[in-house]
Amino acid sequence: MSEQAVLDKLKAGVRKFQVEVHAKNTEHYQRAASTPQTPHTLIIACADSRVDVEAITSSVPGEIFVSRNIGNMVPPYGGAMGGVTAVIEYAVTALKVKHIVVCGHSDCGAMKALLHPESTDKLPTVKRWRTAWCTKTTARVNSCGA
Repeated sequence: MSEQAVLDKLKAGVRKFQVEVHAKNTEHYQRAASTPQTPHTLIIACADSRVDVEAITSSVPGEIFVSRNIGNMVPPYGGAMGGVTAVIEYAVTALKVKHIVVCGHSDCGAMKALLHPESTDKLPTVKRWRTAWCTKTTARVNSCGA
């Protein structure tokens, strides 16, 4: 698919949402936009494009708070500054979520990279991420190959 075709598909998808989904649920979306969010669960999932957390859990906007990252990794609290630890702190402290779920999936590239470090040799940023992750968690993970 050409770059323009991809962009056209995304734009068509937004228009379809506006016309078909949002229009039929306007009251719900207006309420969601005007009231504080109160999700019951934080789900930490992989950024893999095949993982659709809302569909898997049959959730609607406002029910779950989602954080996605490569390999659904969760660093030790206070051990690394970053989005995941900030998301967890915010979800627990500010949003008062009752549950935290880490959602893994089959054929995860991040898990493969931990088991086969050489697979990241041509991905310098991913390699640095993997090496840093393994360095901070070697007491917990013995298969990092770092």
